[in-house]
Amino acid sequence: KDQQGTFSASAAAEDCNKSKSSSADPDYCRRILVRDAKGSIREIILPKGLDLDRPKRTRTSFTAEQLYRLEME
Repeated sequence: KDQQGTFSASAAAEDCNKSKSSSADPDYCRRILVRDAKGSIREIILPKGLDLDRPKRTRTSFTAEQLYRLEME
């Protein structure tokens, strides 16, 4: 069981999904629209505590020498 005062993203997501049928979302839920690979638009309800706006980490790139060393290991 979660300790009181800590945030559990999975529990909040579960609560948000339970409230999907109601017209008004709880204040801890966030509703977003996304386009899937087929081009269809889907509505997803996520907990507001999930930080979707933070910048992503840049992709790790290796030099040819580094790749060679990794392959030799």
